Amino acid sequence: MSITRRRVLVGGAVAATFSMFPRFAFAQGEQQPVIWQGQALGAPAKIIFYHPDRKVAERLVGESAGSGKA
Repeated sequence: MSITRRRVLVGGAVAATFSMFPRFAFAQGEQQPVIWQGQALGAPAKIIFYHPDRKVAERLVGESAGSGKA
């Protein structure tokens, strides 16, 4: 079975569609993400972090966002 252009395009479309639904990756389905918005290298940036323990997620996002400051 050869890989045709149509198969590649359909596979890419399916992957893009499912990547927009990160909630499906979790059995609980009720987790709320911790979101940080700011700038990285002069461009708008966003960190979206899903974790079962919200306090841990907030700490990790805070550490990640603050790691670029000298």
